[in-house]
Amino acid sequence: MKFKNVAITGHTSGIGKGLFDHFTAMGCNVKGFSKDTGFDISNKLNQDLIITHTKDCDLFINNAYHYYAQVELMKLWQHQHWHDKHFIINTSSMAAEPLADIPNNFPWLKSYGEEKYAINKTSWDINHSGSACKSIVIMPGVCQTNFYNPYDTADHNGKELYENIIKTNSIITVDDLVKTVDLVLESINGRNFISSMTVLNGY
Repeated sequence: MKFKNVAITGHTSGIGKGLFDHFTAMGCNVKGFSKDTGFDISNKLNQDLIITHTKDCDLFINNAYHYYAQVELMKLWQHQHWHDKHFIINTSSMAAEPLADIPNNFPWLKSYGEEKYAINKTSWDINHSGSACKSIVIMPGVCQTNFYNPYDTADHNGKELYENIIKTNSIITVDDLVKTVDLVLESINGRNFISSMTVLNGY
């Protein structure tokens, strides 16, 4: 399925920038929203402005992170495009995967995992709501980005895990995730689509 008008939050760095550059290179009309351009999604007014500015978009990449703001943006965008056969792609996390048992394995990530799980649950609800607008979740493991997890502490920050992933050359790159997004978009055929995709580190 081809998309002509794409909106991306957090488009000036990391995964968002990779996707912004990718869709621009494909000839899409791409709108970017980030803190650098005055669209901090923690601000409700900015959330409403993003929704207003993306009325003409057929693909919304809900990438920027701020606690539960991604959930709110997803709900608002679906509501605006309820009758449109459009798609939302949400950047979630492996921290949201119940099988990862985050509360026991990485207890300092518990709140972050709950926030990302809320994205997954809302995406599921959207896809079973009767709306023509559908939602996709991408759940990557440890990525090669500048993302800062607000729940990391000096003593608990996953440094050992990160170093092991670097050592085994199994870090997930931005290019890896761009290819993942391409894959899930190619799955859309009018009858079915991939609703969630987990990208694991191969360490």
